[in-house]
Amino acid sequence: MVEPLPPGASAVVLSTAARSYANPQGIQAETVGPYSVHRPTGQAGLYLTRDERRSLRLMAGRGGAFSIDPAPGARATAPDPFGEVA
Repeated sequence: MVEPLPPGASAVVLSTAARSYANPQGIQAETVGPYSVHRPTGQAGLYLTRDERRSLRLMAGRGGAFSIDPAPGARATAPDPFGEVA
């Protein structure tokens, strides 16, 4: 994780949140009477677009492959299930 967040990162986060707020069910099209609305994507929930992921990688100084620690601060080795001491 990059701390503090780069200046442009908050714009990406807000864009993601706004997209979810504007269309939480991921509706692609709806019609009420004579009016119709078609949205470009049917994906629901919070997600990052390809361009948003690319922007965040570049802001963090990572243009290529990267990894994420799913359990920061966790033990590096698993405990011995049989309780044997080496």
